Amino acid sequence: MSQSVIGRPSVNPDTSSPDTPAPTDQRPHGLVWKLGRWFLDGLPTIIVMSVLVAIGYYGHTHHWKIPTFAELTGQAKLVFKDWCEEHGVPESKCVICNPDLMPASPDYGWCTEHGVNNCPLHNPDVAELKKTPVITKATMQQADRALALRERPDNNAACKVYQKRIQFASNEAVQQAGVDVELVDQESVTEWVSGTGEIRYDPTRLANLSSRVPGTAWRVLKNVGDQVQEGEILAVVDAAEVGLLKADLVKAIVAEKLARKNFERLNGLKGAIAGKDILEAESILAKEEAEVLSVEQALANLGLSVDVSSIANLSKQAMIDRLRFLGFPNELAEQFRSQTASANLIPVRSSMNGVITERNVVSS
Repeated sequence: MSQSVIGRPSVNPDTSSPDTPAPTDQRPHGLVWKLGRWFLDGLPTIIVMSVLVAIGYYGHTHHWKIPTFAELTGQAKLVFKDWCEEHGVPESKCVICNPDLMPASPDYGWCTEHGVNNCPLHNPDVAELKKTPVITKATMQQADRALALRERPDNNAACKVYQKRIQFASNEAVQQAGVDVELVDQESVTEWVSGTGEIRYDPTRLANLSSRVPGTAWRVLKNVGDQVQEGEILAVVDAAEVGLLKADLVKAIVAEKLARKNFERLNGLKGAIAGKDILEAESILAKEEAEVLSVEQALANLGLSVDVSSIANLSKQAMIDRLRFLGFPNELAEQFRSQTASANLIPVRSSMNGVITERNVVSS
């Protein structure tokens, strides 16, 4: 038995003639289709980011605490958040958010005399004292003196800071801040400031006096507190150097007188004697005159001025008596003459008008 199979020609779909173009999808794509395709492609990313943001927000608002089972099932009790974030105190006690909670107090406004609001001098009831003070005339005068003591900036009459209060969250916060509250009490005040210092005299009006030469205090005529005038004698010093200078002055004057007489005698014999002798006598006279000037200047340096011409013609003893109390007034010279025969005395005089403030010397 035989079967015959009739063969069909095979058709290859991929076979095409070179001139036939390949089939392509020619459907148009609009803007809405593109946006929808972009949204579908980014949807997983958006979902993941949204979940992360939700987790972050929940953790931040709940301080990263895992909710309890009661919170998840809705059985947890709601807690009312009584806190003022702006002012840092409980919301129910915040006097700024709730002005009605502010304790009522009188408001007398601006005081033009003292430059403050609610002046406690004109309105004693606003003074936060243990008892209401009594404002007297002396109190007002004391306030006027305090305000006039120095320049100060003027307060602003429109300022309302005096109506505000410093509020703490709790008593514990007050204690932690170290704030102690106590009513002010009124007591007498002594207007002085305690401090250390040193009181000195004006150096331009202070003089420390002493003798110009070493010696012994023979008399002290003034004491602390005594009024003195310029040039007045304060003390008398016995100084050997003064006596020596007076003696030297007497010797120099006597020597000068002798040299002058000798020169005048030889000068009268100018034609009978050698000129050399006259020159030598003149030289000796000049030397003695210089010696007198030297001793006179030494005494003047000690404050003992002497007029040599007034005593040059006196006898030696008369010169000694005149120089003994040189520098002393006549009344003191007569007083001392009966007490001592020394020529060593020199006065210590005041250099200005004033008062004796210190004495560091005694007689002998």
